[in-house]
Amino acid sequence: MANEFFTLLTASGKAKLAAAQANGAPLQISQMAVGDGDNGGYYTPSESQTALKHETWRGALNHLAVDPNNPNWVVAEAVLPDTVGGFYIREVGLFDSRGDLIAVGKFPESYKPLLAAGSNKQLYVRMILEVSNTAAVTLLVDPSVVLATRSAVEQRIAEELAKRDLPLTALPLPCVATADNRMAVTAAAVAGQGGTVSVPAGIAISLGQDTQSGAGKAGTFVTSAWTSPVLAPGSEYFLRAQIVSGTLTCYVQKGVLTDAAPASLKGAANGAAGGGFFSTALDICLARVITGAAGSAPVVQKVINRGAASWSATMNGSGTVYLPFDPFIKTGRITASTITPHPTQISQISHGSGGWTGAAYWLGCPTGTGGGTANMSSYSNWTGPAAVLITSNNVVGDMVVSTCTGMFEHIAGKSMWQVLQMEHQIGDATGANGDEHLMGEGTKNLLPADYDNGLAISYSNCVNALLTWEVVR
Repeated sequence: MANEFFTLLTASGKAKLAAAQANGAPLQISQMAVGDGDNGGYYTPSESQTALKHETWRGALNHLAVDPNNPNWVVAEAVLPDTVGGFYIREVGLFDSRGDLIAVGKFPESYKPLLAAGSNKQLYVRMILEVSNTAAVTLLVDPSVVLATRSAVEQRIAEELAKRDLPLTALPLPCVATADNRMAVTAAAVAGQGGTVSVPAGIAISLGQDTQSGAGKAGTFVTSAWTSPVLAPGSEYFLRAQIVSGTLTCYVQKGVLTDAAPASLKGAANGAAGGGFFSTALDICLARVITGAAGSAPVVQKVINRGAASWSATMNGSGTVYLPFDPFIKTGRITASTITPHPTQISQISHGSGGWTGAAYWLGCPTGTGGGTANMSSYSNWTGPAAVLITSNNVVGDMVVSTCTGMFEHIAGKSMWQVLQMEHQIGDATGANGDEHLMGEGTKNLLPADYDNGLAISYSNCVNALLTWEVVR
């Protein structure tokens, strides 16, 4: 279906654009005009036009740039000042520095009032022009009439900040530009030794570099293929990277998870200790590496680097989601809600991974007319191995919200979980039929799959159930 509103190059515009591409001298577009159309109505613009049907205003362009999301689009903007108006806009045109009509467009009807009519406004008019070579078009503008749009100001501020040194405390945490914000790390065995780890080429990492004492700037750097030195068996290493002489440089350093970040915010390449701290603005931790017996491949626990500490997912039907997890997460909190109950089934969200050593639950609910009394009871004594149930409405028609908080001891490979759940049945004003308060706890061994894939969460019979996962490192 053809677009109702559009912009096209005129015959003169096509010729001038072709000449600009051939001789390398950009076409200078300097002005925009608007008009009220053909006898006050719409018409279909044509390539043969050399003028608008009924021009009502012409002025200097405010902005001309390539659209950041569409490299063949040139976006032109003009601002109609509050001193002009009293007409409708149904047609627009772009003119070059010689006054020739380069492009003409059919514009959605807009009224430009004057203050005398009881209303007044400045009006931004935008045209989008599709060309095969945007380098052949440039803006010729009088800077004294330019007004900045908000997006232009924000972009310019961001560009200027990127050029300036900032206090190290103001630099963002690093980020790995992959789908899961983790680096692909390959472990390899070495006969008689602890093995090696490697990273691939071509992965973008946002990371800061210190440019002077107490200050630095953030940038984006791309990995080169890299393999570590041969590691010692029976040891704990951390795979890290920092900017050295303007280049992203990977390295390994021995350490433990309780290491504090150094004052310099950077580790020491091939250091004998101290490398087990989470990423800083100047030094990204990509993985924890544990070597075993001589001749075996190291165990790699990849680290998430995304500059944020929360995730969310909407769940429908039945399936499994995986909560992002790495060895630096000290505590985490799951919030799960099934505010829209399934019409015929019980909705449930639970931990799906193995390693559980036991779980227990207690509940309280109102009883009697109007919920006048309370019932407290043990729902299930400690059982094992049983995974912790995060939330279940237990009764068709119950709305449920629950929090499940976990703490993690990565050195011993253990975790402990606490659950708090509240239920309410839709349409029950008294609370006697469905309101319930449930508490639970459980313990779990951390498995290699938890680090490789994330913490598995199973769900069934869900309707727009919302799950969030927040972590503290």
